[in-house]
Amino acid sequence: MRYGFIAFFVLLLSGCATVNVPNVGEKGYAIEKDERRLFKRSEEVCEVIDSTDEVYDNKELEDYLNRLVKKLIPDTVPVENRNISVKVMNDPAFNAFALPNGRIYVNIGALSAVENEAQLATLFGHELTHVVNRHALRQFRSLQNKSAFMSLIDIPLGVVGGTAGMLLGRLGMLSSIYGYSQQQEFEADEMGFDAIVQLGYDAREAPKLFENLLKFIASEEVTEPFFFSTHPNVKARVKKFNDLLVSRNFQAHSGLIVDTPEFQNFAYEIYTVQIQLCLGKGMFKTAEKNYENLTKRYRDQPETFYLGGEIFRLRQDHDRHDKKRDKTPDYLTAKERYDQALEINADFAPAMVSKARILEKMGQRDEAKILFKKYLLLNPQAPDRPYIENFIKG
Repeated sequence: MRYGFIAFFVLLLSGCATVNVPNVGEKGYAIEKDERRLFKRSEEVCEVIDSTDEVYDNKELEDYLNRLVKKLIPDTVPVENRNISVKVMNDPAFNAFALPNGRIYVNIGALSAVENEAQLATLFGHELTHVVNRHALRQFRSLQNKSAFMSLIDIPLGVVGGTAGMLLGRLGMLSSIYGYSQQQEFEADEMGFDAIVQLGYDAREAPKLFENLLKFIASEEVTEPFFFSTHPNVKARVKKFNDLLVSRNFQAHSGLIVDTPEFQNFAYEIYTVQIQLCLGKGMFKTAEKNYENLTKRYRDQPETFYLGGEIFRLRQDHDRHDKKRDKTPDYLTAKERYDQALEINADFAPAMVSKARILEKMGQRDEAKILFKKYLLLNPQAPDRPYIENFIKG
């Protein structure tokens, strides 16, 4: 953390620096001096982020995403410039962005909102275009109000405290508000669209990615996240893709690649992790949406119904909800879902102890004690054992 955050994007560019630079791999392409400094600062920030627990630890998922991104890299990009890499973040928000050095960060929240590999390729095709077309270099060179820009980022990493979430928030602000113009965003959309078509994906899935983002924004009443920036807004992005489908006659395409078994191999894990993250953030509507996705495909898993119960159990006393309201419906819904989990696996301990807690809240102490005792037999080292033993004795 010895590097100041101001070092990340301070280019100290001359007023005459041109923004008309060729894309990576095109004729005349060469790494610029200020661009090398931009890469260096990007690497420093990646080093900080990657050293925290904000990065989701699943090598197999990471490898899959990296293979997908590498397929999307244009053939014109030489081998030495294909060092694109992906990291997954432990964050339930629908966010993703690329740094100038080729590192793409994507949140669990974005992956959970993607319904198939065609939509996932759309997301990465967009971000990859920002890197290949050197949008960061072009936009920073065209930035007029450098003093305002610098005031945003003039915070040492030590002050940020090494918290990747806060750091990513600032990077997101830079990449969306200061990083890319409306023209560049549309360019990323269009070239990303072309990339997925060339790989054989069904292009009709592309606008659905943005429609899912609109649902996320509406469900949690949040402002538009930086993946799509404010240049233009999400509704304009949906229209852009639908216009591309019409103008290029891609509506006629059917039977193209929509999904792959490899994507589905990770779908269950992504949904369940997303629900857990949402519960920790109080994002119950988004958690419920992911629960619906789980029940469509994975009704044979006890964890599916257990997580459904957790949504209603944990939201009862959350700050987002009125503590004075009648909580009985939530209790009953949670209990019903725990029962569904236990029907699949009678010894599924998480559902067992959560159901016991619901029974305790409902005043059904004897039934709760029976479940608590069984739970302790299954988990003699349970961290909540002292509380449970006191309750059983009471």
